[in-house]
Amino acid sequence: MTKLAILSDIHGNLPALEAVLSDLKNFAVDQIVVAGDVINFGPFSNQTTEIVIKNNWPVIRGNNEYFLLDSNTPRAPAEWSDPILFAPTLWTIQHFDLHLKSIIICGHTHLPMDRKSGRWQIFNPGSVGVPLDGILSASYMILEGDKQGWRPTFRRIPFNYDAIYAEFEESGFNKGCGPIGRLVVELYKRARPTFGFLKWWEIHRPNSNLTFELVDEFFKTDDWWNFMQPAYHVNLE
Repeated sequence: MTKLAILSDIHGNLPALEAVLSDLKNFAVDQIVVAGDVINFGPFSNQTTEIVIKNNWPVIRGNNEYFLLDSNTPRAPAEWSDPILFAPTLWTIQHFDLHLKSIIICGHTHLPMDRKSGRWQIFNPGSVGVPLDGILSASYMILEGDKQGWRPTFRRIPFNYDAIYAEFEESGFNKGCGPIGRLVVELYKRARPTFGFLKWWEIHRPNSNLTFELVDEFFKTDDWWNFMQPAYHVNLE
């Protein structure tokens, strides 16, 4: 059985949070979950946030977290700037000392990334199974955060590609998937996108049938590389 403690609407009230945590010592809970509104209204938003971060509690972002993160952005409604109605929120924003970055963690491109765009910091760990940056190793990321922000460490781990190629053959993938399956295998072998072949086929051999020979011709050309998106033109040495 899993036992959870659910906290909500702390609102920067440090004495109340400390009292609850003291009481929780009487219970063997597996996890504390916060259902929003760690900050605002109360005067200890920095301290309550520090406790939540230190203990790695999962948090559902509440409306008061939205007030903090969306204020002074195009997402903020005009009424949020009202100095009378939103005085507590504006005060909290002015006195919130923790250096929190809005971050986005994404995948899909199979490219490791640490990029800033405005107030956003965007991380992509790369691909464990199908790296496409020309490096034949699994990619993942360790992300560490504190008051100074978030710091990624990108890890590259070698693995047995021969086992992948053998299974493609023994499982019947190579035979069953035809020329398109060949593009998949080449994608593993090259750690580069290979489906630019479809565009090359459309431009240079529009009346040709899809065959293994046609795929071979594509990879023998000098410009197959140019049928990848520019973002994948990395690690060229």
